[in-house]
Amino acid sequence: MDIEGGFVPPPGSEAAAAEAEALELVTTEPPEYTAPYVVPISIAELDREFPLNERAAAYWQESKMHSSFVLVFILVVVAVSDGITLGLDTLPGGAKLAFLFILHGECLMALICYFYILLGDPGDVHRSEKRCFPIPDEVQDWMRRAKCPNSGRVALEPLKENFWGHDKKGPCPTEPCKKHTYCVRCMVWRPVKAHHCRTCQRCVTGFDHHCGVFGRCIAGEACGEGTPDPPGVTPGTGNIKYFQWILWCGGLATLLNIIFFVVSFATN
Repeated sequence: MDIEGGFVPPPGSEAAAAEAEALELVTTEPPEYTAPYVVPISIAELDREFPLNERAAAYWQESKMHSSFVLVFILVVVAVSDGITLGLDTLPGGAKLAFLFILHGECLMALICYFYILLGDPGDVHRSEKRCFPIPDEVQDWMRRAKCPNSGRVALEPLKENFWGHDKKGPCPTEPCKKHTYCVRCMVWRPVKAHHCRTCQRCVTGFDHHCGVFGRCIAGEACGEGTPDPPGVTPGTGNIKYFQWILWCGGLATLLNIIFFVVSFATN
């Protein structure tokens, strides 16, 4: 059909459908412009956009189950030793009091170490302006892709390789640069001797090992025994000394019990 010199396709035909679709595309409003994502420039923005990973379930299970066994063991050993010692009639009272004083002193020291390991800071590398910035270029690119609405954030794989501080693409915040690396999980600059624990989901300075009994990382200056303190480790920090002391207390208490009871039964 011709109308005023133009061809009008009959309704329901393919040509009519194509013309209607083209008209719809022309009259549809353009999509709203989305500004490019700006990477965080402060700790508050970094924590809001990329919070630290949740601690693994083993972190809580180990501290509740295994460490509770350690506490009960300490108290049972002391209670049994007290009962046997007070029941011995072959030793003078002074010897008993001396033994109990030493034993209880070791128990008190072990309990202090126990609670410090559970509640104290093993040497976590905490986020701060100095530790988090500048952000390496590769990490900034990943942040932009992760926040892009069309990138499919769920399908975006996390970064796996850490970055050295002397990388030309990312300046190191402190000197010398070769003593620092950038953790892509915690998003912090850390000393080379630091390690990211998969159970605690934190970077720990002077990392020695993750203790499955206490459910905590064991770290500190004593990890560099025989060598200079690891870079970034302040002398006296960490919990490895408390871990060593609780082992010493357990060993000395066991030895003291053996000696005391052998002597007491030998003189019976």
